Amino acid sequence: VIPAEVGTHARYDPATLDPDSLPPHATVRFAEPTLWSQYKGYAFAAIAAFVLQSLFIIALVAEISRRREVEAQLRESERRFRSLADTAPVFIWMSGPDKRTEFVNQVWLAFTGRTLEQERGDGWHAHVHPDDLRRCLDTYHAAFEMHEPFDVEFRVRRYDGEYRWILNRGRPRYSSIGAFLGYVGFAIDITERKR
Repeated sequence: VIPAEVGTHARYDPATLDPDSLPPHATVRFAEPTLWSQYKGYAFAAIAAFVLQSLFIIALVAEISRRREVEAQLRESERRFRSLADTAPVFIWMSGPDKRTEFVNQVWLAFTGRTLEQERGDGWHAHVHPDDLRRCLDTYHAAFEMHEPFDVEFRVRRYDGEYRWILNRGRPRYSSIGAFLGYVGFAIDITERKR
């Protein structure tokens, strides 16, 4: 420690050095660095890493919460759609982009006397009248390739074995970004009108 007065030297024991007891304008040289001065960079880096990690965890929890809310809304929307579809007085169906049936409503299942599993894929072909099947499929496939609406009339075997005429209308469906998702359609029994 060298006091500011020229030529005056004083010796202090570094272990007992009190910075407040130093003369004005005194300079301490060759002092042992404190623990804080040695490791403060590491401490700041650790604090910054902890804060960033905490922010990441908070963002992750918020995203998980948002996804759960969206999934719950989607399940509710699906439940409402199925409830509406199953109580509508028409046959409702949906197919995917592979042309295969994904969904038919309860009205259709009651009409045919079959299960949803039996109707999925190409299962619905089993009760289309053999004389109408080729025309029905040709109409469907042609519209499907062009992503255009279609209307087709054909006969379907009811659960009691009687063939009934139906009018089937299909419309292409798209995602919110315009991707083709398949078709949604409805059909009605027009037997009395045909007669």
